[in-house]
Amino acid sequence: MSESIEITSSSSKIIMPSQEDLEREMSRFRNKMKYSTSMEFVDKSSDYGQVDAYFHDVANRYDSDLNNPYWAFSHDLLKHLINTSVKNHFDETDPIHLFDAGGGTGNWSKYVLDNYGNSDAVLFDRNTSMLTVAQQKLRDHRLSIKYTEGNLEEYGDFPHQKPNLIFCFNCPIGFARDTEKVLENLYQHLETGGLALLTAPNKFHAFNFVCQTQQDQRELARIALDGTVKFKQEMPEIFCYTPQEFKDMILDAGFADVQVFGYPVTMYPEKGDTKHLKATTINDILHNPIFREQALALEKRLCLNPENAYKGGANLFAIAKKLPSNV
Repeated sequence: MSESIEITSSSSKIIMPSQEDLEREMSRFRNKMKYSTSMEFVDKSSDYGQVDAYFHDVANRYDSDLNNPYWAFSHDLLKHLINTSVKNHFDETDPIHLFDAGGGTGNWSKYVLDNYGNSDAVLFDRNTSMLTVAQQKLRDHRLSIKYTEGNLEEYGDFPHQKPNLIFCFNCPIGFARDTEKVLENLYQHLETGGLALLTAPNKFHAFNFVCQTQQDQRELARIALDGTVKFKQEMPEIFCYTPQEFKDMILDAGFADVQVFGYPVTMYPEKGDTKHLKATTINDILHNPIFREQALALEKRLCLNPENAYKGGANLFAIAKKLPSNV
């Protein structure tokens, strides 16, 4: 049985319970609240009006996340996960054709185009304001990238060219109203033999974070019963998943060789890290360059252990492949 561990947060020590304890506590909340008639949950048949409005509003300051030491640290760790996954799958001379699903302001398309010479990208997003920011950011790569406005739930919106690499990072899977359809479309769109790298919000993190920072009984019940969380009031609900739930959905979509990890596993956000314009959030620990370097090296060793996935400070990271049908 895994033990509770002490996680470093930016201002204090937060206890990360064992996976068994988290599952037991969520089960207790489900049993306690399942007969409540006052709980309002997300209508999965609803449109994206609230989600679209939110991202139109934050598009020009969306990248301010990277002014916050915790999220910049997480960003660097995701780069490591990308590089490790791509190196293990592709030969050095292989061309990379990226489909950046829900790519927003283009950070990860830019990362691939900056660091992988024989690459091109399609940045796909439903939000025109986010795409406008991306186009400015990627103007030096204008010959290597195309932009497509569309809905990941509508396969007819997808471009004709199939990629050999798919990214779906940060928000798209969490905000999707039909996650299963999104994953099915990504599988259909990926070239046979291709690689998909996907992230989703970690349900264990959501429950533990709310329990230790907000102590909001209704929000805990929302996570346990509906699988959604609101980290801040102005943000729409996000669907979150346990590592096993996330893996099962990806497999059900048709993918193979699925592995799910969590990151970061030793650094934990504080409540202030949920706010935009996070430059005002001070993380003294990660401002120390020596500690940051040591912590990043430790994370690089720990985050690729699937047993640590449940400890992921915010994110689950999945590696999945599309194999030939006769394999």
